Amino acid sequence: KLDEPSHAEYRLMEAVDFHSWKVFLRGGVISPKNFYRALMLRYARTGANRLILAMRDGEPVGYCWAGMIGDQVRGQQCSYVEALSDLGLGRLMHCELTKWVCEKGAKILHYGPERIWMDAYADPD
Repeated sequence: KLDEPSHAEYRLMEAVDFHSWKVFLRGGVISPKNFYRALMLRYARTGANRLILAMRDGEPVGYCWAGMIGDQVRGQQCSYVEALSDLGLGRLMHCELTKWVCEKGAKILHYGPERIWMDAYADPD
């Protein structure tokens, strides 16, 4: 759990995306690269970054990143190494991020418009 990820953590996030399904769509933090890098730096100015980084044998295998301002959280990107998709890292990291930000006082969480994966373990209301 990192409140303020650095450039080193951003590079770890990029490494995960290069081994995920997002690489084929040029998605995640690797594209549009400058947008997410700039957003992370902007969040850093206000202490808004929240990052869950999953590691396995010293290598990054997943991340879940959001910004928290006051009691509101906006998810930005989540990704994991495709070869480990059977581990459920995406859901696990979202659950950990949700638990963490709620402990910090979050009341409103927005993880994006796609609710299919959220409905499996969350009350939509």
